[in-house]
Amino acid sequence: MDSLIPPSKISNLTQSMFVGAIADNFYEYIEQKIFHCEIVVDNERGAAETKAYRKILIITNFVNKNGVDRMKEMIKENYGRSKMDCCRRTTTD
Repeated sequence: MDSLIPPSKISNLTQSMFVGAIADNFYEYIEQKIFHCEIVVDNERGAAETKAYRKILIITNFVNKNGVDRMKEMIKENYGRSKMDCCRRTTTD
């Protein structure tokens, strides 16, 4: 199947262009299986949408009083606690 879309065609593509091949079904035959397309981006619309974004609220802050990020430590602690809870429930059930 590699020969259907030659590397020379792929290497000459510019940004937002792509090529592909589609497989059909037994009862849904597709005549045009190989395609070459371009994605057209509306930059103005994208910029307007980006301006409308709101900041994501901080639900949990992992930075302690000294300014040290403890996220990995806290995740490890929570994982260990959860694992212990699961082990206790399994042995007591």
